[in-house]
Amino acid sequence: MADLANIRSKLEIMARDVENLQQGFINSNNRNYGVQIFQGEGGLIAGVSIILFLSFLVFNYRVKAEKYKKVASIMGKEIKSLNNKKIENEIFMSALGAKVEEDVYKILKK
Repeated sequence: MADLANIRSKLEIMARDVENLQQGFINSNNRNYGVQIFQGEGGLIAGVSIILFLSFLVFNYRVKAEKYKKVASIMGKEIKSLNNKKIENEIFMSALGAKVEEDVYKILKK
């Protein structure tokens, strides 16, 4: 009898520990039984800050891309105004190596 009571006591303690562990990680107040990462104000702040950071990166790369596009256009116009076929052929050969020959052709033909 004492052994059965001891085993029952250990099983109850283990069951309570498992339940406490589950309650700490699982939000059982709603039907979503997954782990709640963005829970409360801290999660909201973290989510908004990640979105702002990513949007800043996208904006920054877009600004740089526009700037480089303008630079390439200006350089293309200057190379075209030189009327030197040797330079144009060397630029096309370099463009073939980088596989951007269509873009270089469009810039030089404007």
